[in-house]
Amino acid sequence: MKKIKRASMKDLLSIYGPGLVLIVLGFYFTQNFIKPAPPTDVTIAAGQKSGAYYRYAHQYAEFLENEGITLH
Repeated sequence: MKKIKRASMKDLLSIYGPGLVLIVLGFYFTQNFIKPAPPTDVTIAAGQKSGAYYRYAHQYAEFLENEGITLH
């Protein structure tokens, strides 16, 4: 019966090292160069219903609706 040798650290790094390097580079690239998608729901404070801020909020809501963003 053949005796199984224990793998050395050099053997393990030569097998798993390139894959580990690719995974680390993938995470680095993703974190630094891919931007997250902007939110599709935005909530703002608009003041009283009779105030100017409330009217501006409705104007923003109409503009953002054309861009696919819901304003609350």
